[in-house]
Amino acid sequence: MTQTAVVLHSIVPGGPAERSGLMQGDVLITLDGLPVTGPGVLLRMMTAEAIGHVAKLQVLRRGRLIEVPVAIGQRAG
Repeated sequence: MTQTAVVLHSIVPGGPAERSGLMQGDVLITLDGLPVTGPGVLLRMMTAEAIGHVAKLQVLRRGRLIEVPVAIGQRAG
């Protein structure tokens, strides 16, 4: 089975990801235990109902698997 993930190429300054300590280059594996297999999947997980929820992200950073809590915020733009 082939797994894919999402590489964070940019972080919005002052946004929920930056406030949670996510970094450019982090590889997002799961969100609340659900696999993040691509950017579209990630966007579909970020529903209006999810705003304010603290999600647990499983992230690969510099070869280490870590868990990062992130408060889901409203998408800018």
